[in-house]
Amino acid sequence: MSWWDNDPNIDMNFSSGILRVTVRSSPRLLVLLVGVGVPIVILAIFLPHWHGLSLLVRGAIDLGLLGHVGTFILQLSGTEAVEFSQGSIVACKEIRGWERRQEHPISGCHEMQWDEGQGAEGDSHG
Repeated sequence: MSWWDNDPNIDMNFSSGILRVTVRSSPRLLVLLVGVGVPIVILAIFLPHWHGLSLLVRGAIDLGLLGHVGTFILQLSGTEAVEFSQGSIVACKEIRGWERRQEHPISGCHEMQWDEGQGAEGDSHG
């Protein structure tokens, strides 16, 4: 296990003719520390001088911190799934009960081809 590596957990299930691949994020300790430490350091730098800063700078700092915290939470809580069935490919992104689902019929998918994996040893194929 590497401190920098945040490889996701991948589950594959096959039932009723549908292959479902689910990907859950798996952040490492260093990623969590950086995600929490960045806002703390920024606040420690700017908070003593907060009243001397212009409204524009304070707003930019607030929006930046809000965006960072929001994306950090979404990164930790999200699950992605891809379902392959006979007639369609479905991509789902679920974040704590909210689901965004995109369905693509196989007949509408163009320029897709099978990869036999004939590359050099150690090459990754997808």
